[in-house]
Amino acid sequence: MNIPNKWIVKVGIIFTLCIMLIAILDLVEFIFIKKVNIIYLYSIVYVVCSLLLAFLAARYLKNRQLVFITLFITVSLVGNLVITQWSNTKPISDFGLLYELAENLKNGNSDSLKNNDYFLRWAYQSFFVIYESIISAFPNGITVLLAVNALIMSGINFVMYLILHNVYGKFCAIFVSVLYLFYPAPYFLASVLTNQHISLFFILLGVLVFVQKNNIKHGIISGLLIAIGDAFRPDTVLITISLVFVGAIIFLLHIKSHRKKSIILALPSLISASTCIILVALFSALIILSDINPNGLKNTDPLWKFVVGVNVETNGVYSNKLAAEVFSISDINARHTLEADIINRNLKLDKNTLSLFFRNKFRTIFTQNEYYGWMIAGQDGRYVPIINKPLKSVLNVLTSGERIYFLIMFLLSFASLVITVKNKDVPILLLLCGLVFVLFVGIHLFIEFQSRYRYFVMPFIFILSGDAIDTIFILICRKKSLTAERSAQSF
Repeated sequence: MNIPNKWIVKVGIIFTLCIMLIAILDLVEFIFIKKVNIIYLYSIVYVVCSLLLAFLAARYLKNRQLVFITLFITVSLVGNLVITQWSNTKPISDFGLLYELAENLKNGNSDSLKNNDYFLRWAYQSFFVIYESIISAFPNGITVLLAVNALIMSGINFVMYLILHNVYGKFCAIFVSVLYLFYPAPYFLASVLTNQHISLFFILLGVLVFVQKNNIKHGIISGLLIAIGDAFRPDTVLITISLVFVGAIIFLLHIKSHRKKSIILALPSLISASTCIILVALFSALIILSDINPNGLKNTDPLWKFVVGVNVETNGVYSNKLAAEVFSISDINARHTLEADIINRNLKLDKNTLSLFFRNKFRTIFTQNEYYGWMIAGQDGRYVPIINKPLKSVLNVLTSGERIYFLIMFLLSFASLVITVKNKDVPILLLLCGLVFVLFVGIHLFIEFQSRYRYFVMPFIFILSGDAIDTIFILICRKKSLTAERSAQSF
């Protein structure tokens, strides 16, 4: 579905363009001014090869969909399986704790969950712990969980292809989905027992259903799928807010010409968001009734993310010192009072300090390298077979390549939005992705940021590049047509 590109949409697009332009300039400075070295030269080769493969696949397989889909799913699944099984990653930190709780639940020791402060405080992890306990019931539980990770990640790749194909067509769908297939960042988390994979899969599945047809039925199904994603990880607040904005924008665009039509067109977005909110509340109630977690799917300490996020000393990233200070207080009310005081103290700093802090935080969101420490925990000195290179050296190349990849996708998305400003109509998908991106940046200026949190927003940035890829395809076809015409005239 497309919507009219009127002033309210144009203002939103221009605002998004401004954010992207600043991010692009930060990335250019980070990559090419401060960090140029031999690793970046290897990284550039990797990115160029990825772009070339994406173009060749789109160019020669766009009319052979069955061949492409078979190859795409096979390469994606095999690649993910190899990484998850070869990495030999041990669950550590929060991931290890959640897996231990899942094992206890599987073995019938549910009391250990109720006595665990972490589990009670961050109750939104409950659904994921139940999921892990079910999967780990199979022999070699971790191996099976990692295999499911691989399957889900391949599913994410394929759902992205379906979303793009639904809106932009074959060339764009193949080009962007192949680019995402070779994007390094998700693979750093492939062998990590994180809730990010399964949550993102259901969210994107919900987006796919939403963009297929703008009707109430699709709105309800979309809301259901997004709610399942939220039950695993509460990232979907960005989606639900975006859906409300989409509905409001559609309503405002049509209210003057046709009141009834404006309501009908806006309703699916609002129903999708409402369905998601209602079902998440229902899931939370079911967790309480099942006696797994008395707090359901709640975050019982929502101020903590803001305590970290506006901490000037650490630039808004996690602080062990701060965690020790806050969580040493056992009384919940006293702890919340301290958290509120810390937040107020940071936000009441002088304007110059705050301006510099938010500018640096913005830069951190886009330039901080991906972290692969969870993937290689306890594996120092390991070599990659075939190429016989140290694992850390290979990962450093991929990390640098990820930043260059990130920059290229931002440039393509920026070009897409520039093209869209001039168009008569705007795909509703582009509006949704743009809103998700802006909200992601806005929220993470105030809450804790880790590089792995970008995993959620990257598919939306890749999808945003659709108009630019479509334009490239049209130019290629036009050039081919002109060349053929000139050849015919020469005879």
